[in-house]
Amino acid sequence: MTTDTRDPQDRNASALEGETTPDTVPHHWVQNGVHETLEDGETRYYAVRQTIERTLADADVLAGRTSGPAEDTVIHVQYVRGDATRAVEREYEARVIETADGAVVDPACLADTKPGAFPASIAVDGERDVPASIQRSEEVVRALDELHDVQASGEEGGA
Repeated sequence: MTTDTRDPQDRNASALEGETTPDTVPHHWVQNGVHETLEDGETRYYAVRQTIERTLADADVLAGRTSGPAEDTVIHVQYVRGDATRAVEREYEARVIETADGAVVDPACLADTKPGAFPASIAVDGERDVPASIQRSEEVVRALDELHDVQASGEEGGA
């Protein structure tokens, strides 16, 4: 449970805070992302959905009494197994770029080309990332096909 410490007169604060509705991962994330190498006993999971979470700083930062960012933005990415029935989630620091048309929010690591760059697919062994069962949906099956050229067969083993 969280405690809301915002000034009730700040009408803009509630519009900035919280999570967006889950959406399909943008094509450019997958095209510019890296693919983790699979080792024995690991299964490939693919980035398919993302949610952006914005959290306002504490009242002292917003009032200018202390320094720091006014808003913290992270991206939650859902990775699914090729059969679209198991998933894991990873969180990434976001890079927010203001444009004339609004804001573009990408994982900060997307621009990296070295290890640690945004992974378009990950290797899951069940230890670092613990998969959970998910309801197989048309949205996920379509995202696997369109983003990763993976036909969700419904028959994949592993983590």
